[in-house]
Amino acid sequence: MGETGTVGGGLAVVASPPGVGGGGGSKNSLPADIRDEFQRFHRKSLGLALTLFALDAAAYAGCFTALVGLRWPWALKIPLSFLLGFFITRLFIVGHDAAHGSLTGHRLLDAIIARIAFLPSLHPCSLLQVGHNRVHHAFTNLKGIDFIWIPFSPEEYNGLPPWRQRAERFYRSTFGLGAYYMFEIWWKYLSVQGLKVLENGRAIYSGDVALTLGFLCVQVMGVSFLIRSTGNALAPTVFVAVVLPFLVWNWLMGFIIYNHHTAASVRFFNKRAQWRFYEGQVKGTVHLVFPYPVGMLLNGIMEHTAHHIDVNIPFYRLGAAQRFLEARMLDDLIVEKWSVQSFLSRSEERR
Repeated sequence: MGETGTVGGGLAVVASPPGVGGGGGSKNSLPADIRDEFQRFHRKSLGLALTLFALDAAAYAGCFTALVGLRWPWALKIPLSFLLGFFITRLFIVGHDAAHGSLTGHRLLDAIIARIAFLPSLHPCSLLQVGHNRVHHAFTNLKGIDFIWIPFSPEEYNGLPPWRQRAERFYRSTFGLGAYYMFEIWWKYLSVQGLKVLENGRAIYSGDVALTLGFLCVQVMGVSFLIRSTGNALAPTVFVAVVLPFLVWNWLMGFIIYNHHTAASVRFFNKRAQWRFYEGQVKGTVHLVFPYPVGMLLNGIMEHTAHHIDVNIPFYRLGAAQRFLEARMLDDLIVEKWSVQSFLSRSEERR
């Protein structure tokens, strides 16, 4: 099945998830006719992929340059800083598809784009491919292997020390989503700290970590260079151009993942032998329907069932793939309309 690696205390993980037609179980795969028709959504558009990547990269660079190189009042700096965090998220989604090899149809180009697109979010590409592609997608919602919003049983929660119980309640609050992603996912697995949980210390892992750290250094040096002609103070400018957008990005990513895998009807698995493709990918993910055009602004990442069923579909075709799925097998899918009220009530239920 390809290369294996280990994460999270030596757990073995496969290099690629079970196929769309994974074996075993009476309903462990998509119906053959749906699986065959799904292939049409694999079609890649090099021109469209490059255009979308270039637009998001230009928007990020423009916001960053404006924050650093112009003398803005704080009433404009803070909203622009939040907007910069939003474009980090859009770039990450582009990089996410490239890291799956599903963006342009060209493997080397996808690898290059992924590394560039991940730089503002400080994500080493190869570490993300291990944690996201080979763990999360291979065993979605499997406790002990997947590490995305896995719930505790009452006994497990009661066995936690008081400080950890408070942290878990905070993580599931409206304002704690970003802290959860930053500390429990990015810092532990997708930063320089993530090198410690990989028993296979391939050079590409260290190289990608060095690339992200180098980008951070270039950012700070760029700020110190550009502010010379503006009179902006260094520390506040670094905060609005680097720190605050990173915090905004972490909150948005925590929000996205939280809503992908925390509906009351989502199934989680306690044992590897219980995990099945159909239940994990089809019934373990949520399509959260946002008012137009929010879903579009998030580069289609909320069409999550289609993505989990087949990672070869580029994000610019996920909407069509999701509509196809819901027309053919809606009863088996989890589809919810998002609202502020539903989000706050779900947050309260999970705490």
